[in-house]
Amino acid sequence: MRFLSQFVDHNDASDIAQETFILAVRKIQQFEFKSTFRAWVFRIAYRQMLNFQKTKSNRKLQSIEETQIEARPLMTSDQTEQGKIVLDLVEQLPELQRQVVWFRIHDQLTFKEIAAICNQSINTILSRMHKAKKNLALKMKSVGIETGVNL
Repeated sequence: MRFLSQFVDHNDASDIAQETFILAVRKIQQFEFKSTFRAWVFRIAYRQMLNFQKTKSNRKLQSIEETQIEARPLMTSDQTEQGKIVLDLVEQLPELQRQVVWFRIHDQLTFKEIAAICNQSINTILSRMHKAKKNLALKMKSVGIETGVNL
C-alpha cells in the first residue's frame, strides 16, 4: 500500500494492492525462487500499478509530485525543515529515478530486488540511482543545502 500510494491515490492503491495479492495467490506456483518472494510481490504490484495507469488514462492520476509521501524521518528534529525541502527535491526527480530512490530508501529494497521488480538489469538500476544522486545533489546545492547524504 505504501509503495502504491506514492503513484496513485489511497483508494486506488488499496484496490491495486488487493488485486496484487489475489494475483500472487493465483500465480504462486509460478514463483521460481529467482528472486526473493518480497521482490516477486513488489514486481506484481508494480506491473498492476502500470496497467492501472494505462487503463485509467482518461482519469487524472496523482503523480508523485502531487502526493504527500509519508516517509520515515531521514534527519534529526533540528533538520526537519531541511528534510522537508529534501523530500520535495526528491519528488522533483524524473519518475524512473524517483522510483529507484523510493524503492531503496523508503522500502529498503536491495538493488537486485529493485531490478527484479522493474524488470531491468541491475546496471540500469544502478545507473538510475547514480543519476538520481547527481540530480539531487545539484538540486540541494541550488537551495543551499550541503550534500553528503548516502542513498
